Amino acid sequence: MSTFFTPWRIVLTDLRGPMRPTASLNSTTPGRAVGTKLAPGDAMRCSRLCGFSLLLLACANRSAPGNPGNGPDGGLPLRPSPIASENSRPGSRGWQLTRYSRNIAAYAGQHSVLPGDQVEIHAAANAATSAKWELWRFGYYGGNRGRKIAEGGPVNLPAWDPPVLDPALGSVSANWPVIFAIPIPHDAVTGIYLAKLSSPLGETLVQVVVREPTKGAVILYPVSTNTYQAYNDWGGTSLYVNHRSDWGPRHAYAVSFDRPYGRGNGAGELFSKDAGFVVFAEGQGYDIAYVTDADLDDDPSLVDGRRMLAFAGHSEYWTANMRQAADHAIARGTHVAFFAANNAYWQVRFNSPGRRLLIGYKEFASLDPANTLDQAHVTTRWRDPPLRQPENALIGEMFGAWVWSASPLRVSDPSSWLWTGAGVQSDSIIVGVYNDEVDRQFDNGLAPSGVGTVADALVEGHNGQFSLAETTLYTAPSGAEVFSAGSISWSNSVGVSGQWDPRIQQLVANIFSRFAGTGTLGPAALKSLDLGAGPGAPTYTARAVQVSTISTNLVRPAAVAIAPNGDAIVCDEDRIVAVQPNGNVIGLAGDGPGYADGAASVARFSAPRGLAVSAKGDIYVSDSGNHRIRLISGGTVTTLAGSQQGFRDGTGSQALFSQPMGIALASGGTLLVADSWNHRIRSVSPSGVVSTWAGSGAADIRDGPGSTAAIQFPIALAVLSSGDVAVVEPGTGVIRKISAATTHDVTSFAGTVGGDGWTDGPVAAATVSETLAIAARPTGELVFVDGATARIRWLHNGVVETVAGGQRGGTVDGAGDAAGFGWVRNLAVAPDGSILVVDAREHALRRITVN
Repeated sequence: MSTFFTPWRIVLTDLRGPMRPTASLNSTTPGRAVGTKLAPGDAMRCSRLCGFSLLLLACANRSAPGNPGNGPDGGLPLRPSPIASENSRPGSRGWQLTRYSRNIAAYAGQHSVLPGDQVEIHAAANAATSAKWELWRFGYYGGNRGRKIAEGGPVNLPAWDPPVLDPALGSVSANWPVIFAIPIPHDAVTGIYLAKLSSPLGETLVQVVVREPTKGAVILYPVSTNTYQAYNDWGGTSLYVNHRSDWGPRHAYAVSFDRPYGRGNGAGELFSKDAGFVVFAEGQGYDIAYVTDADLDDDPSLVDGRRMLAFAGHSEYWTANMRQAADHAIARGTHVAFFAANNAYWQVRFNSPGRRLLIGYKEFASLDPANTLDQAHVTTRWRDPPLRQPENALIGEMFGAWVWSASPLRVSDPSSWLWTGAGVQSDSIIVGVYNDEVDRQFDNGLAPSGVGTVADALVEGHNGQFSLAETTLYTAPSGAEVFSAGSISWSNSVGVSGQWDPRIQQLVANIFSRFAGTGTLGPAALKSLDLGAGPGAPTYTARAVQVSTISTNLVRPAAVAIAPNGDAIVCDEDRIVAVQPNGNVIGLAGDGPGYADGAASVARFSAPRGLAVSAKGDIYVSDSGNHRIRLISGGTVTTLAGSQQGFRDGTGSQALFSQPMGIALASGGTLLVADSWNHRIRSVSPSGVVSTWAGSGAADIRDGPGSTAAIQFPIALAVLSSGDVAVVEPGTGVIRKISAATTHDVTSFAGTVGGDGWTDGPVAAATVSETLAIAARPTGELVFVDGATARIRWLHNGVVETVAGGQRGGTVDGAGDAAGFGWVRNLAVAPDGSILVVDAREHALRRITVN
C-alpha cells in the first residue's frame, strides 16, 4: 500500500518576550521555500492537526506488509554511492591542527550550503592578523580522514570586539562581519567540510555541511548541530553553564550560532561524538545525504523516500519539526537507526531568520513564554508536561543515566540477525561500549510493542544509582525497523583508534545492509578499514592467579571492606552485610532505603557506596544517597558527620557533603572521604570534625597544592604505605596521588589527562580512564577495577597489567586469563594479599588469589 505524504512546515511566533506576530522564518539557504506565518495560538492548532494526521498515517500503514531492507513504498532506488567514489580519492592528514589557539576564531554564516554556493566565514583574532585558509572534506580516505578541496588567502582578520550578551535570554553572539567566502565546487559531494585557518597567532577550524544538490541518497544523516551549539560555551554561556557576571541564571535560555565553537578546535562536538561513525560510514561507502538539524527543521520533507534515517554522535536537542519528521518517516516504512543515546531528550525551537538562535529554557521551562500561548513548543523535556511525548514512544528506549565509567556490552540475543557474522555467544562481552550517557527501556505504557533487547550492561550513574544500559530493536506496524544503540560512545566502538571492535562494526554493517542496502548479512557486508589499532588485548601478569566465588547470594553489592575476623563487610543495596569465608551472608545493619539512626536492625541507608573498618571492628559507611558518614558500632548506627546535601566544613551535622563515595582510614583514625559532587577530598576526625583535605571545588584536572588543585568527581581512594593517597576520578584519564604532607600536593600517578582507554603497558603509556575502585596490596601493588572491561588490573613495578577477567562475562572461576566477571564495582585487599571483589551484576563476592 502506498501513502501520499505532504510535507508540512511550522513557523513560530517570537517567543522571546510578550507574544506578538512576527515575520515567518524564511530560510536564507538557496532553494528553500518560504515558511507560512502562524498567528499566536495557531501553532497549537497546527500541532494538534499534525498529530491527528500522524495518527491517520500510522493507521493507514498498519495493513502494509513489512519491508525490511526496502525502505518506504516508492522509496529512492539503490544506486552507486557518490560517497564510495569520493573516498576512493587520495587524502591526507593535513586537516589536522598542530597549533590550535583560542587567539583566533571563526564561524560559518550558514548551517549548510549546496555545491556551487559560497560559505561565508566570519573570523577575528585577539589582535589584527592575517590568515590563510584551506577547505577539507572530512571522511575516510584510506585512513587519512580528509581530502583538501581548495585553499586561499591570505585574508586580513580584525581584532575582535567583545561578544554581545542578550540580556533577556543570556545568549552570546560574536556578530563579526563576513571576512571572506569560500566557494564550494559544483561537483562537491555531500558531507562534513572543515575550513582550516592558519595565522601567526595559531590555527582553528570551522565546520559546515554540504548538502546533496538533488535528492538521491537512500540514507539521511542529520548532523546534530543543535546539540553542538547547546554545549558551546564560547563567550561565557551555553545551555549548561554561565561563566559571565552579567547574566544571573546558571545557564542561558538560548544559544546563538553566530559565534565560534569553543570545543573541538573550533569544530564543536564533531571529533568527540560523530567522527568515529562518519569515518566508518564513509569507509564503507554508504550512500548518505548529510544535513544539519536546522535543515531538517526547515524542511521535514528531507526524510521523504529515504530508506533509512541515521542519527549518531549526540542528537539530544530536537525541534517539533524534527520529531514529527522522524515519526512520519517510521509510519511510512523508513527504517531508523540511533547510533547513540540521549536522543530527542529536550525540545528546542529556532527563533530568528536563518535559524541562528536556538531557544532552550530546559529546567527553567516555567519561564518560557510558550507556556501561555503555544504549549506544544515549550522548551522542556519531551517526556514531561505539557509535551508528554517520551522519547521511547519513538525510539523504543530513552535516556537513563550519565555514568561514571564505561561498561562492557553483554550480548543478550546472539541469534538475532544483527549479530550475523560477529561470532558472539551469550557470555560474550565487548569492552567499553556503554559510556558517557546511556539509554534503557522504561515501562511508561508508551513504548512501541515488541521492543527487544539485543545487548545490555549494568551501569552506575553520577547519582550513585545502578541501572541498565540497553541496545534495542523493534518493528513498527509499517514494517519499519528501529534500532537504538543506547550509548553515546557507540561511534567510538565503530571507528575510533584504540576502541573500535570488529563485532560492533559487523552489527552496524548488518543494519546498513538490511535497512538501506542489498540485505546481505555477515562478513560480506563489512569492508576492512584502516582505523589504527583496536583495543589492545590484556597483558596478564606472569604470576599465578586463581579466581573463586565465595557467594552469589547478594542483591546488588557496591562496596567491600575486610573485618578483623576476616569477614567481608559489604554494602549490598541499602543494607550492610557480612559475608563469611564459607559464603554465609549475615545482615549487620539496614532495614531498607531511607535514613534512620538507632539499632542496627531498624537503621536505614540510601545507596551506600563506601566502607572502612577499624582495627577494633567499627564500620564506617559512606551513606551516599543521604550525604552522610555513618558509624556502626556495638549494634547501633549513628551519624558521624553530614546532614543535608551541600558543602561546608564543620563538626557533625554542621558539616555538609554532596554524595560522598569511597572512604579510607588513614593514620590516627582519620577518615578520608571522596566527596564526589563537591570535587574534593574531605577528612573526618574520630569526633566528627570535617575539613577539606584537597580540592578547590572546581570540577577540573589541575595539579598543585591541595588548596588550589582541581579534582573532578572523585569516587574512590586508597591509602598507600607511604601515607600518600591514590584517588580515582573516572573519565579523566588519570589516577592521581595526594601527598600526606601538610600541603597535600596533588600530582598525576598513572595515565594521561584526557587519555581514554584501558590498554596495559608501562605506566607512561597505559590508559586507565575507566577506573572505578582502587586498593593497595601489602607487597606494593596498586590494584584497581576497570569498569570498561570487567577486568582487575594493577600497577606493579611501573607497569600496568591485568590480573583477571576481560575475556567473558558471567561468574566464571579459574585462572586469571580464563575467569569471567559481570561488572565488578569495588574491591578490597585482605591481610593475606588476596583480593576480594564485589560483582554488582552477578550479585557475587569473588576472591582473587595471587601467588
